[in-house]
Amino acid sequence: MSLNARDCESTVGCINPHSQPAPEVDDDDLRVLEVKKNNCGPISENILLRWRNGVYVPEPLTGSFEKMAADAKVDNLFLELLRRFTRQERNVSPSRSPTYAPTQFANAPEAKAAKVKAKAFAEAMERLLAANKIKIIREGSPARYRDRIAEVET
Repeated sequence: MSLNARDCESTVGCINPHSQPAPEVDDDDLRVLEVKKNNCGPISENILLRWRNGVYVPEPLTGSFEKMAADAKVDNLFLELLRRFTRQERNVSPSRSPTYAPTQFANAPEAKAAKVKAKAFAEAMERLLAANKIKIIREGSPARYRDRIAEVET
């Protein structure tokens, strides 16, 4: 027996089989499963799912080990790209501008291969600033200064 969307709407405790794309995320593999009714659980729970190897699997929650590992990978990629840009004398900025670091890094081949977006790099930049692994250097006269990001020497 197969259920269509209309059957599911009239069935108590049924989960809508049609998941919605994740809002504000530019990733075709992410979906949001909305649980309308659940007798033993929270009402209107949303579950973030990712299409992987032919099945939907739950995405790691904030604070989970998988999330921490993914954040560490993005942090390391941010530092790696910052070192490369510094060697090439290509300054990147912490402020939204044509040289905004997250946007510049998201356009790098390594980031595209790892499917890391500018938003993830912006979050990594904030984590690295908070951890004092990178710093902002102000250059130029007080009237026309420019900020750039540099790695803190250890």
